[in-house]
Amino acid sequence: MSGSFPHRFLADIPGQSAMKEMLFRAIENGRLPSTMLFRGGECLGKFAAALELVRWMKCPDPVNCAGTCHSCRLIANLDHPDIEVVVPLTTEVEDKPNKIAEVMSSVAKNPFAPFRLDKNMRIGIDAIRELNQKIALSAATEGGRWAIVRDADLMTLDAANAFLKTLEEPPENSFIILTSSRPDYLLPTILSRSQAIQFLRLSRARIAEFARLKGASEQEAETLARRADGNLAPILNAEDEQYLKAKALAEDFWAALFDRSESAVFDLVPLIAKNAPTTKAVFEATISFLRDTLLFQTGNPSLIINIDKKERIAGIAAKSNFPKRIARTINLFDESVKDLRFFPQYDLFVIATAISAMKIIRGETI
Repeated sequence: MSGSFPHRFLADIPGQSAMKEMLFRAIENGRLPSTMLFRGGECLGKFAAALELVRWMKCPDPVNCAGTCHSCRLIANLDHPDIEVVVPLTTEVEDKPNKIAEVMSSVAKNPFAPFRLDKNMRIGIDAIRELNQKIALSAATEGGRWAIVRDADLMTLDAANAFLKTLEEPPENSFIILTSSRPDYLLPTILSRSQAIQFLRLSRARIAEFARLKGASEQEAETLARRADGNLAPILNAEDEQYLKAKALAEDFWAALFDRSESAVFDLVPLIAKNAPTTKAVFEATISFLRDTLLFQTGNPSLIINIDKKERIAGIAAKSNFPKRIARTINLFDESVKDLRFFPQYDLFVIATAISAMKIIRGETI
């Protein structure tokens, strides 16, 4: 890749130079796919990149504009007449225009941020039917009509099937971008009709650079980059109250697992199993504490993520010095995060995972 695309092309998206080069060459040659799937891990900027691509295509002077023209401002506010943005909603929200407006305002405010609501989210058939109608309209300005479907893997089966006709025969001068961190959950027919655009894990240098752009000091940026697992989550979560609460819960949960205190673990279950996003966040933070425990046990304490908890991690690591057991426990929680969406009874799911984790740590067979 030559990296010879204009310096403003998707400039706010960290890394992903190969993706940027490919998209720019496609635009230059008039071969931009009508349907694209921005796929890759969480917190890599897929939705933000989709908005930036639309902005570039719709802006009258994208090379020189810094996002301040009328068209760019409308796109940033998700208010452009030629753009339809669909995001997952709860059933309680999707019938309330005021609530939807609040959600879209939050999405527009920080397109990089992980998208969370308190309960299960979905993209229903009504949202897709409305998108199908709007994408078929003529564009009001140059650059075509656009649709962005965020977290497209959360489409219901009816919604996905309703979308297939549009994907099979996209209206002239229209473009669709799907984003997904879990493309395997999309229908094979949707995957086959979409051009995959892969987002890759980020280097620590890229993550630190993004943190500095967000206002972090040099030391803070390096610390956040060390905590990152190839994505921007630590930076985006740094001031997220929900994440900070989840991390505190995870610390207590992790410690209770090693104390072999079933009563302490079970006391935490109602807080951890409050809803799917909380359970997921707590499990992911628990994994970070487990990895730090493993690093201590294998003689690599300088690589730990939770630096502010170094003394406690050292103490826990000394209690049960069996690295293979910790590795198995990490795998257990990794799989549990993936399986979470299939278990609506979160309290039972958390209890089952915790019991299995304690058995592994004790060296018992599960």
